[in-house]
Amino acid sequence: MVDSSIKLVAYHHLPLSCFEWEGLRQVFDPLEAALGMKMNRPNAKGHINQAVAKMIPMMASGMNNRLLCLMIDSATRLNHHVLGIGVQYTVDGKFVTRTIDLASSWEFIQQYVEAFKPCFICTKKLQEAHVPLEDFYMEWLMTICSVRKLGSNPFARDLTEALTNRLSKLHDSMALYLDPRFNYPNSNIFTNEERCQIQRFIIRTWDDFITEMFGGSLNGSNISSTTFQQQLKTLEAEQRQNTNYDVWEHWMNRKTSHPEL
Repeated sequence: MVDSSIKLVAYHHLPLSCFEWEGLRQVFDPLEAALGMKMNRPNAKGHINQAVAKMIPMMASGMNNRLLCLMIDSATRLNHHVLGIGVQYTVDGKFVTRTIDLASSWEFIQQYVEAFKPCFICTKKLQEAHVPLEDFYMEWLMTICSVRKLGSNPFARDLTEALTNRLSKLHDSMALYLDPRFNYPNSNIFTNEERCQIQRFIIRTWDDFITEMFGGSLNGSNISSTTFQQQLKTLEAEQRQNTNYDVWEHWMNRKTSHPEL
């Protein structure tokens, strides 16, 4: 009986008020008396919520690690505008469609725009011109900060986590290490292991790639490997610079004092 009641609402789209209809009561009342149970609007809603709670982990497991296509459809029912949010993916070559939520249109749109607006602004900035990796990192970092401030927004936590996970893949970048906006005393952008890896990479790049193309070697040049590494280490002690700092000009001014870097 519970299963049939859930299907009346979930499959056949009857309103919860259907359990108060006289015709349906003529069918349900004898069954309820025989089974010793009561099916009304509050009970039906509770059973539906329990069924949904069991289905969520099952649906999540089926969608895990799959490429998903997000679908948003609008509808009007009983003078209410709603959004149907679904996903589509493939299993064994066949399309599977799942409805994952229904939401009030205006509330959903407001929350969605609020959460993804910083991402849109960041994307537009990155499309304007060629953006060096370190500037890309800075814009992405500022986007994370903007989204993180939207604590009550239902999209904020997951979006912040996704943006942060993508950002972590850039931590071992040589460009960031040479940028005083990120590499400064007590900076937590890099771990000690990442710093050592970047230093080894820079030295190897100089010795194995640049000298191979243009001749000579690091050991035979005017600067020793140890001195070169010391120059790299001193970058970690330099003063932190603001977000608008011109890194290109910073290194152009050092082309005589730090030609290798």
